[in-house]
Parts: sequence; C-alpha cells; structure tokens
Amino acid sequence: MGEWPISAQRKILGSADSYQLFDFKKYTSLSEKDKKIMQLQVIHQGMLDIASDYNWSREPLETAYQTCLMSDLTFKKQIKKRKLSHNRKQYLSLWAYCDLYHFKISWTVSDKKGEIVKQGTLLTEQPSYIDTWCSLNFRWIDDEHFIVESNYKGLISDTWEVDISNGAVLATCWF
Repeated sequence: MGEWPISAQRKILGSADSYQLFDFKKYTSLSEKDKKIMQLQVIHQGMLDIASDYNWSREPLETAYQTCLMSDLTFKKQIKKRKLSHNRKQYLSLWAYCDLYHFKISWTVSDKKGEIVKQGTLLTEQPSYIDTWCSLNFRWIDDEHFIVESNYKGLISDTWEVDISNGAVLATCWF
C-alpha cells in the first residue's frame, strides 16, 4: 500500500480547508465594526479559495459578500411566510434582525394592502442567539392573538402568546 504524499489534497464530501493569514495584533486594535469586516474578509477569501479548488462559481459568493457590506453587517430576514388571520383581513409576519450588538425578533400585522397596522417586539437578546430564528413557528389563535413557538435544538421549548390589541406578550418556557 502506498502512502499519501504530504502535498496531496484529499477532497472529502461536506468539508473543505482553506488557510488564511490573520493579523491578530491588528485585529485587537480595531473597532468592533472593523473587526467584523476583517472577519468577513477572511471568510470571503477562504470561500473564494475553496470555490477555486472545487470549480464552483464565484458569483454567488461575491453577491453574498457585497450584500453583507451593503447591509452594514446587519441581518434582517422574514421568518417563514406571513400568515393570514381567521377573519382574512390581516397578515402576521415575524422578522429576525441582528446587528453587532443585538438580536431581535419583531412582529408586524398588516392589512391586505401591505400597510402595517400594528407591530411589536417579541424578544431582544445578544447576537449569539441568532440561530434561534430558524426554530420558530407561529400561528393565529384568533383575530387578536397569535402564538410563537420555539423548539431550539430540541432542548428548550419556548412559547409566546401575543395580544395585538395592546401588544402584551405572555411568555412561557419549558425545559
């Protein structure tokens, strides 16, 4: 049996390596925003290197990079599709928002024309909680109340009930 040459690059489905130089001394002297930009640049260059290794198109990576820069490193995304109320007069939407300092889930109720009628905040946390948005489901209870449920990594189940008439949030948590 032959040995793998040290310089041989093995391609393993589902993983790839890229080695980038990172100036930690410079990094520690930067502002928070510039640190995030430096991280983004290193990740982007690594992805470009991997794309080159695997003959992937660079266009989606360039688009994603420019989108990050244009959004001022802020993530804002609608969570799932909006839901029509029982009376078929209003839509409920949930939004995830994350910047350098905050992660927030907000809700909006809009009429059929798309005009926002009511809105509020469901929760505000540290940015490290950003992956919780993927585990959220929501539904109308009646025309004035909706419920949001989370099953985060199967460990914690959270439920929030919201009364849109006054924006009151009743949160319960089961471990």
